[in-house]
Order: sequence, then C-alpha cells, then structure tokens
Amino acid sequence: MPHAVPTHEACAYNDPAPLTPTTPDLALTTKSPAATTTSSTTSTSTSPSSSSSSPPALTSFHLFPHLYPELRLKIWHMALDLGPRVVTIHYEPTTHSFRSPTPPPSLLHTNRESRHEAQRAYPLLFGTASAPSHIPFHPAHDTLYFPRRTPPLRHRLRTITYPVPPGARHTLLPPPQHDGV
Repeated sequence: MPHAVPTHEACAYNDPAPLTPTTPDLALTTKSPAATTTSSTTSTSTSPSSSSSSPPALTSFHLFPHLYPELRLKIWHMALDLGPRVVTIHYEPTTHSFRSPTPPPSLLHTNRESRHEAQRAYPLLFGTASAPSHIPFHPAHDTLYFPRRTPPLRHRLRTITYPVPPGARHTLLPPPQHDGV
C-alpha cells in the first residue's frame, strides 16, 4: 500500500488558526482580556459638541493587574529608571554601617511585583557584619560618591575595596585637601 503524500492544504504551516505564543515577546501580540474589555468599554462620541474638546486625561488604569504577566513584566522593565544616579554613601562609625540620602528607585515602592523586578536590577548592597544591606545600587549605571565628610573612610579611600560592589563602573571621590586634613 503506497504512503499518502500530504497535500499542500494539510501542511501545518498553512493552518489559519493562530498559534499559541510560546515566548514572552510573542505573548504581547495576542489580545488579553483587559485589552478586550477596554476596547468594548471605551467609545468616543462624534457629536459636534464633543469633537472640539479632547478626551479627559487618563489618571489611572485599573485593568493593569488583568494584563498578561509577560506584558506587565515588560512594562516594569521599561519603567525601571536605569539612567545614571549618583548614590552618596556615608559611613556611620557608631553603628559600623553605611547609609545613603539618595532616594531609592520608585519601583521599589510601587507594589510587590514591581519591587521584585526592581530588586533584580538594583540589588541591596553595602551591608556590614553588624548591619544588613539596604542601599539599592545598580553597578553598571550608578555612581558611588563618598563625600568629604566621611571622616572614618577619608584616610582609607585609596585602599578600601569592600564597599565598592563588583562590576561598579563609576566611583566618585572628593579631591584631596591641601590644608593637611
């Protein structure tokens, strides 16, 4: 009995049904329940009185939690402020710990999901034996700044390597004073 050769119409690549996305990038091209809901609930009036005014500004998006997780993660990654920051580091000799007046990235305070993603980009560093790490720092983008008024470290800044995280590209040190200090 001869084998049946599949016709061109029976080949899998000609299937008109859409494929289920297998990667996060492809998942972004499918319609989510939130996108369907928004498209059916948002309509614009074409009456003459409203055509001259612009629609009200969108101040919140309550359907964000209903978006696909892959899309939400893409949004969190785009919202990460990976621009250069100057992170000022102070050493507290009484507690043997580091502190920073530099505000942390805002995504660390948005919600649990954004915090998880932000912590991957900004690990908490500068812990000591007596104090845990609590300063978010991105080694490739942030710049460390040790101000002059960090007296316990001033005389050791050239030899200290502990607080500088691996991969840090920028460290700012105050210029040496010529008045004997």
